[in-house]
Amino acid sequence: MLWWSRDGTSICYTTIDNSGVGDNTIAYYGSLNNESDSNSLKYVRYKYPKEKYVETFITYGHYDVTKLLFVGKSIIYFTAKQSIVGVERQHIYRVDIQTDGAVQCITCHLNFTECQYFEAVFSLTADYYILECLGPDVPKVYLLKSDQHNSQIYIKLLLPNGFDDEVVDKYPLIIEANNPETGVLSDRFSIGWAHYLVSKHQYIYGWVERDNEDVRHKETKRNYDVVNDNIDKYGIAINYIKDNKRFINPKKVCIWGQSVAAFVAVSTLATNEGLMCAVLVSPVINWRLMDAVTYEHMFNTGDSYDTYALFDGFNFINKIRKLVAKHLLIIHGSADGNYIL
Repeated sequence: MLWWSRDGTSICYTTIDNSGVGDNTIAYYGSLNNESDSNSLKYVRYKYPKEKYVETFITYGHYDVTKLLFVGKSIIYFTAKQSIVGVERQHIYRVDIQTDGAVQCITCHLNFTECQYFEAVFSLTADYYILECLGPDVPKVYLLKSDQHNSQIYIKLLLPNGFDDEVVDKYPLIIEANNPETGVLSDRFSIGWAHYLVSKHQYIYGWVERDNEDVRHKETKRNYDVVNDNIDKYGIAINYIKDNKRFINPKKVCIWGQSVAAFVAVSTLATNEGLMCAVLVSPVINWRLMDAVTYEHMFNTGDSYDTYALFDGFNFINKIRKLVAKHLLIIHGSADGNYIL
């Protein structure tokens, strides 16, 4: 509650604490650093620790935290300094406080070799941030999406016999889209359809995976978020290959997938202007035609359909116009009861 004085120069207020945790008060005169700067009595007040309370440190490492940039319910962004061979550097870090609490440096591995001292300003929801490179080179400013550097993308390419990386625009490329719950990069030996295409037809066959994909589904995001991430993943990978691997013919790049991966493949085709081909095997086109079990699994709801509007965003029919002038092959069994066209 607030009470103002009649002349408006003073204010009286009350504070109420119902936490059940007492205060510990330390009285002192003046600043803690300079006690002579004031003759008035001041207090430092802090809460007594709760019974059986154990402190948990969420940051650790060979650095000193200098500023909290954003504090959310699950994510904290902060800046920290460290000295390397006597030179002070500052980077941007993030820590997930709801899962394993692992600290990740989001600027340490950027392709900014001329920059080793960063500052950042985050939006209110931390969806975007302004990244300031303050040296040692000429300062620069970038506008980035906050999850843009949270993970790395790995690309595995199967190359044909007699492969020549000096030729230009020679080899067609096929990218296999995987389902959200399965990993694709493995050290296990296998021979499959990919090896036939590479050895018989001189194709290059590729797989793509993020370093934060968890095939065990532990502490996973909602499945439809994973599908969205996969669409972005393949778009980024295809653009990178076309721009940096000159032996790939950019006009002969195709992506294929089965079931949910087929939906990812056709969505990538619709959102990537440079991709002109996709092959869909038993694709999911309209999620409204799926059974309730699959719906509840993908949208994490079993007792309400309050996320029903998500179907419209995941209904590929709404994006069909984006397939104009593109090549699409659909392989689908007429008696397939799981994935209905």
